[in-house]
Amino acid sequence: MRITLPAIPVLALAVLALVISCSDDDNNGPSGSNNEPSTTSVGPQGGVVVVDGGMTLVVPAGALSDTVTFTATANGSPPAAPGGMGPVSTCYSVGPSGMQFGQPATMSIAYDTARLLGAGESDLGLYSFTGGGWRRLATSVYPGYNLVTAEVAHLCDFAVFADTAAEAEGIYAALVAHRDARGCVFDKLVARLDAAYAPGGPQLPLQVDSVTCNQFELEWVEKDSAYVYGYLIYIWEIRFLKHDSTYEFQINGSGVVPDLTASIVFPSCSPWLTSPDYGATESLSGFGVTWDDCCAGNVSLFFLQGNDTVGTVVETPNDGSYAFTGDQLDGFEAGEYRLVMTSETRQSITAEGYDPRSYVAARIVSKVAVTLE
Repeated sequence: MRITLPAIPVLALAVLALVISCSDDDNNGPSGSNNEPSTTSVGPQGGVVVVDGGMTLVVPAGALSDTVTFTATANGSPPAAPGGMGPVSTCYSVGPSGMQFGQPATMSIAYDTARLLGAGESDLGLYSFTGGGWRRLATSVYPGYNLVTAEVAHLCDFAVFADTAAEAEGIYAALVAHRDARGCVFDKLVARLDAAYAPGGPQLPLQVDSVTCNQFELEWVEKDSAYVYGYLIYIWEIRFLKHDSTYEFQINGSGVVPDLTASIVFPSCSPWLTSPDYGATESLSGFGVTWDDCCAGNVSLFFLQGNDTVGTVVETPNDGSYAFTGDQLDGFEAGEYRLVMTSETRQSITAEGYDPRSYVAARIVSKVAVTLE
């Protein structure tokens, strides 16, 4: 089964935080918009409304009986947040206000992990301001892309809220065996320990007596606020992470950090992109993608332009090929992109003294530069 998520520009955390929020203290609109409404005409055949800064409305065919001019802008003076909740996204006013769809449209909004303040991403909600109050919609959360989606039946104000009073329930640990799979291989082991739940980047990083993984000793890297082993380019034949091998992280704690042992099995394959060729020019009307070294499970495909994830995010079987259609690339501008493919296995860490959202993972990433026109 192939699952395509709605198209939306998603801001890459650790490079650029969202510069606007749903708060009374910030009256700026989306970056570059000067708070001017975005207008888009959509007819019965359906279409997409996009606001630079992180909001997309996908209107399906049949949702409208006539052509409608949609407006969308950041609301610099939104209604007060629900009790106990805090905004983690821009608040968007979408019109014509109150307009009803014949069938639900899909709203997607990017959120800012820096505003979570310990709240869990899985608990985020996309809210609509209806009947004088905020109401939570049935929300799907995609933490890897800082994105939430929900079906909407009418137009009003929309925003993403979180229970920002939530606190970490112990030490938050993220332990990863990571591979960049290309013509050569970049393997590394990374261990992050945080006094706060901060999935997008260290908030209150912690150091310990030692971190090892199998025979490898990880060293503290100040710029990453993490323990790392790797940072070398290995030719394909001598990569040090081995397929189907178990990697056991051992944390020798210090002070408030308990000792920890957690392991993950590295996948039986390392899929890497074989086409398009690096630097190739492909058509915005659609093109095919292939990769080698397939095995069971799925991979995700998406595009980066600069530091932002742009366009369709596709989850597809790891069978060696996928074809992007012109509809999936609708809204792309001609230019240079990076096509990225990822696959990941993840297990939760349930050790005493650790936040239950902690995890150990094996992650494989492959990417290629392409020009779309």
